[in-house]
Amino acid sequence: MSSPSLGNLTVVGCLLLYASVFAKGWDMTHLSDTAIVVKCHMERILIIVGLSCAFGSIFMKTYRIHAIFTVAVKRFKRIRLPDWKLICGVLTVVLVDFVIIAAWIALDTTSVNSRHLEPLLDTTEPEKEIFDVPVIRYCSSENAQYFTIALYGVKGVLLTFGIFLAWETRNIAVSQLNDSKYIAASVCVVALTVTVTVPTMAVLGDDVNVTFLVIGLAIVIVNTAVLCLNFVPKVYLLTSVDEKTISLSMMPSQGCSESTTTHTCRSQDKEDVTELERLRGKLKQRKATLLVLAKDIRVMSWTERI
Repeated sequence: MSSPSLGNLTVVGCLLLYASVFAKGWDMTHLSDTAIVVKCHMERILIIVGLSCAFGSIFMKTYRIHAIFTVAVKRFKRIRLPDWKLICGVLTVVLVDFVIIAAWIALDTTSVNSRHLEPLLDTTEPEKEIFDVPVIRYCSSENAQYFTIALYGVKGVLLTFGIFLAWETRNIAVSQLNDSKYIAASVCVVALTVTVTVPTMAVLGDDVNVTFLVIGLAIVIVNTAVLCLNFVPKVYLLTSVDEKTISLSMMPSQGCSESTTTHTCRSQDKEDVTELERLRGKLKQRKATLLVLAKDIRVMSWTERI
């Protein structure tokens, strides 16, 4: 149920996102136009595929839990969802990304444009009045907005699917397996980061260094938060919880919870045992009473016949 293979896929996706930061920070001063175009496509591929692998694998694990508790438990129907099927689901999303990117590369020619900024006075020798003209080189294409919307649409559907699964599995009281709250927290981190980053990018404008700093920090923060939210709780459970103590329930957990002390849990267990013994004693009394009544009924029936 913990799906190490999908966990590895999550790590791979996060590593791709980390790599995109280094790709974006690559100095383009001495690069040719062809190399810059390749760099732009590489940045795009690393970010898109990284998001699909990281979040797709997390959502697929939750989908298996959702399927087990909605189909197998509620409908008493056996299902088979091995890791390879879930990995194929993630790879399907990645394949859709590659199809869109391949269509972008094949159908829309990407060119390198230059934008000259305001001249800056060379402060090392101001008396010579030497001005440096900063030049920003960037990739552009005629139909870039349409392909960007398509990629954003795929990611929007993926995140919506993840939020739906997190909501559907919110009442599954299996903290060792249920990642719904961590998925919700991950999506919130992504949403907050995007909400802060996009307006900041619009305000910064042509400041290349600060723009790179903001984008790089946003990716690193989101990546690290997702990794911590999805793996730190599992490491904690692995080191602190015995596998035999895991219980399955579709209802909110009752009795001993993660925050309950050991003494309280033992007291609750003793109370449960005492209550069970009391109910068993009452059941025996009722059975004895029923036997007496049944005997009296048979005697009365025999007397009436006589």
